[in-house]
Amino acid sequence: IGAVSCATETFCVATDDGGDAFVLDRHSWSAPTRLATQAISLSCPIAEFCVAVAGTDAFIYDGSGWSSSVVPSAQELSNVSCSSATFCLATDNQGPAFEYDGTSWTSVAAPYPAPISCISPTFCASATGAIFDGTTWTAPLPSFDSGGVSCVSTTFCMVAGTGETHVWN
Repeated sequence: IGAVSCATETFCVATDDGGDAFVLDRHSWSAPTRLATQAISLSCPIAEFCVAVAGTDAFIYDGSGWSSSVVPSAQELSNVSCSSATFCLATDNQGPAFEYDGTSWTSVAAPYPAPISCISPTFCASATGAIFDGTTWTAPLPSFDSGGVSCVSTTFCMVAGTGETHVWN
């Protein structure tokens, strides 16, 4: 398994490194659905909505199936975080980030390509320590070398890195 995101105790989506997605709905896993040919990042804020990104592609799960979603100018999408079905932020290893409003994607500035965690359209944290307020990013923190971030509020984020963790509060 390459990534997993759970919206509830009975709804999760997992992906493998080959680009297949598996949906846990109540107590059983679905057969694999091929979304991409590479590893996928995904985010499921509610059981009826997930976003997965890989390469130049984004995929939307609507509670019954997957569809592709065009991300203009995407080159190497690597991370995605959604706070709702009307707000997601995806980062691109080539620099920009892309915001999803429930209908389409638009490019927004990003400080560095890194894992992100969004709790609302006005608060996303990057694993580099940068914070997005819905319009701009703060500068990243100089000593962060991390692999992931998870925020539960604007005052608590956990960042995991190589052999260490950091807590923001």
